Amino acid sequence: QDAYVAKYNSQGQQQWVKQLGTSGEDRSFDISFDSADNVYIAGTTTGNLGGSVVGGDDAYFIKLDSNGNTLLSQQYGTEQFDTAFAIDVDNDGNIYTGGYTTGDLGGVNAGSDQPIPLFDDPYVAKFDSNGNQLWAKQFGTVEFDELYGVAADNNGNVFATGFTTGKLGEEHAGLYDGWLTKFDSNGEQLWIEQFGTSNYDFAWDLALDSSGNVYSTGFTLGSLGGPNAGYYDAFLVKYDTDGNQLWTQQIGTSGSDSAFAIDIDSDGFIYISGITDGDLGGTNAGLNDVFIAKFDSDGNLLMTEQFGTPEDDFALFGIDAQQAAQVYLAGFTDGSLGGANAGSFDAWVASSSLSAGSVPSAPEPTTILGSLATLIFGAGFKKRLGKKFHTTVSKKST
Repeated sequence: QDAYVAKYNSQGQQQWVKQLGTSGEDRSFDISFDSADNVYIAGTTTGNLGGSVVGGDDAYFIKLDSNGNTLLSQQYGTEQFDTAFAIDVDNDGNIYTGGYTTGDLGGVNAGSDQPIPLFDDPYVAKFDSNGNQLWAKQFGTVEFDELYGVAADNNGNVFATGFTTGKLGEEHAGLYDGWLTKFDSNGEQLWIEQFGTSNYDFAWDLALDSSGNVYSTGFTLGSLGGPNAGYYDAFLVKYDTDGNQLWTQQIGTSGSDSAFAIDIDSDGFIYISGITDGDLGGTNAGLNDVFIAKFDSDGNLLMTEQFGTPEDDFALFGIDAQQAAQVYLAGFTDGSLGGANAGSFDAWVASSSLSAGSVPSAPEPTTILGSLATLIFGAGFKKRLGKKFHTTVSKKST
């Protein structure tokens, strides 16, 4: 199992593909890049991808230049299991990763004194531009606490989001709660806020606007930002830079609707993407369809659209909002979404414009890599870089 990165231009023409891996299992889950067009990916490995493996799974990040050449590969972990599900880069080239660990990665695991001391703790780590670790902060409860999104602002602060079955920030509301937290440039935790219903609430990704507000998206089985429409509903929640909740919105159908990715365009409009088996922004084409929803900064839903095939179509961890409401997203499909299916799951990227009030009912994606025997949990595609876009997907070698 190897990770790979692919680069396409704005016309959907492939520029290069880089495959990265060891003799073990190597997965990539997120992607970011800096002002010099360098590309960063993060994931997990059981091999020696950026150093000697320490435990069961180690976290790693890799830095590539704009031509796909590897500049830096860094691996870190404990004797237990360590993941890197998220990565971001600030204006000074510092690298932030986040995920969860069952060991003592940036502190003592909160469940280390339990009869079965393998509880997930979230962590955030900061590295300089040369890959030297500056700090790592671990936090958690004696329950399961996981992190799936990080974002750095222009002042050296870093935000993270995820979900917990414990009391991580405030009173535990139900089964799983979402949470948001903020660290300063020295790794001091400034605040953490927990939110949820008496049911399942999962926070999966976050984004920052130009005013320092932070938005988190995910899905809920309860009534988090309005009445539940059926099964899982997608949600969007907004906090200010001091951790005060400003509003929550919830959208859904009588089926299952889950949001996994979020981005904000240059005009301040918020976009979330995910999957639905209902009619969220059109008529469902088959099993799971991809959806995109657009909101203004006050939480008003402006539009929703969906597309898919008669088979399963997924968009996980993958949306990038450009200027003039140009949106790129990535995922994988069991059908023929942008051409003939090459076998089992194929990866795809698509470009759509929501400025006119809708996207095409069936945008023409570009197939990145076909004939994936098994696509392991994860497709990442985030952040902006002019008119170029990148994607990273964890794939099963065939």
